[in-house]
Amino acid sequence: MPHGTDRSIPTRRGRVRSSRTGPYAIACFVWIAMLAACSGEAPLPGDPLRLATGSLGDPVLGEAYRGEIAAAGGLRPYTFQLDAGTLPPGLRLQGGVLVGTPTELGRYEFTVAVSDANLARNLRSYVVTVRDVPVPTLTLAVPETEVRDEVVLRGRIEDARALRAIRLRLQWEDGTSVRLDDDAVRSRRSDVALFWEARENGVAIDLAILGEAWTGSGELFSITLTADEATRLSVASEAELLYADRHAYRTARFGAPPADAAEGAQADEDEPDASPDEDPADGSDETP
Repeated sequence: MPHGTDRSIPTRRGRVRSSRTGPYAIACFVWIAMLAACSGEAPLPGDPLRLATGSLGDPVLGEAYRGEIAAAGGLRPYTFQLDAGTLPPGLRLQGGVLVGTPTELGRYEFTVAVSDANLARNLRSYVVTVRDVPVPTLTLAVPETEVRDEVVLRGRIEDARALRAIRLRLQWEDGTSVRLDDDAVRSRRSDVALFWEARENGVAIDLAILGEAWTGSGELFSITLTADEATRLSVASEAELLYADRHAYRTARFGAPPADAAEGAQADEDEPDASPDEDPADGSDETP
């Protein structure tokens, strides 16, 4: 028995020749298919080796970082190494990935080199800036229009990083006709302990994260105010935030603008434009 398979190829004049597929051809085909599967992409003839990642995201101080540097072209496997410059302290180049936890703020420039199985080599420079942990944003949803009866103000935190606690002081304008019932302030999360105290024209709220520090965005608390008559709420806030071993102090105002600011804006609108007296066009000083 001959090796392989003997298959005749028909033509207009009949079966005139045959095609033989031997074990060597089959093995070559399997080897090429396996190489393409392992590489994740079919190599293109003449495609030069290059670093395909144009830029890297900025790390945040004290937070785990991972930035992938992809190579393309050439012949795998690839080898990556730091060619020049300085990596941020706490980060290292591991294969084609920049990983670690940065320990110092600053701007860092460095060059990465990649080489392939054909000993081809290519370089690319990168710049990353290690940034400080951003301050979480505390917002309070206060209507800017008049409110009547009960109104619920919802407090949210955005982009919290390792949040531990918040001390919040809210103050509404003198003469605002609202009151707080016994259960007016409530925590909106099971892992947030809340303590509050009504004050003259305001409220003091302390929140503490139970267990591990919290990272993320979401609603933390709600305040139910009862308005005895139609009123507009203008709420000034002072907040101290404890997060990622840092303290931050923030002031803000929510809701309608203060009454004095609104009155001043209205006065500016009502005041007519003042035009200086104009002299006669010929410049003469005429007396009627």
